[in-house]
Amino acid sequence: MILKLRSLLIVCFVLFTSASFAADRWGWRDLLPEQSKAFVDPFVRFSAMQRYDLINIMTYRESDNDPELKTKYDTAIQRFSESKIDILELIEKRKEIAEQRKVAQSSVNTELIGQKGRLPGYIVPLEMDGMLVTQFLLVPTAGACIHTPPPPANQIVLVNLEKGIELVSLYTPVWIEGELESGSQKSDVQLSDGIAEVDTAYTMLATSVELYN
Repeated sequence: MILKLRSLLIVCFVLFTSASFAADRWGWRDLLPEQSKAFVDPFVRFSAMQRYDLINIMTYRESDNDPELKTKYDTAIQRFSESKIDILELIEKRKEIAEQRKVAQSSVNTELIGQKGRLPGYIVPLEMDGMLVTQFLLVPTAGACIHTPPPPANQIVLVNLEKGIELVSLYTPVWIEGELESGSQKSDVQLSDGIAEVDTAYTMLATSVELYN
């Protein structure tokens, strides 16, 4: 009876600690507040052809009714209509949509602020101490900010690490652990052909950084 009770307690302990550990692991979507998850950007969902048609429409609208552009304009309008997209209405609302996009990309999940957790990602170094990276951007995809456009601000974490970590590769995933904080900041990222300014919405003083496995 005692042996069975001990076995049951061990099983319960394992299940409890496993659940707690899993709860501390965040995915990048967890960093998005509900309003950001609900926002759908109609322009981002356009196909390559639709983006081409949008350019033709805007070019014609900004011209003095150039007859050479009118054919492309009419064709573009027709294709959007066939796709059941009221493109002229979207164009009129583009400033409103742009503001909604800005809010969706910069808002933070307040439920995670002040919480400790682990987040996987890739390192974009900002500051070095010899061969060690002491400050970096954690991003969800390899090469982001350097070889591809930066993710939204609420999909980047500005990480400070007092002890520093040796950078293996920009394409080597890591786990970072620490307390997540909010803080809108701009960071300069060194590119091969210059410097790019990147916006971040989160910060973390990391207590550990380890290779992802």
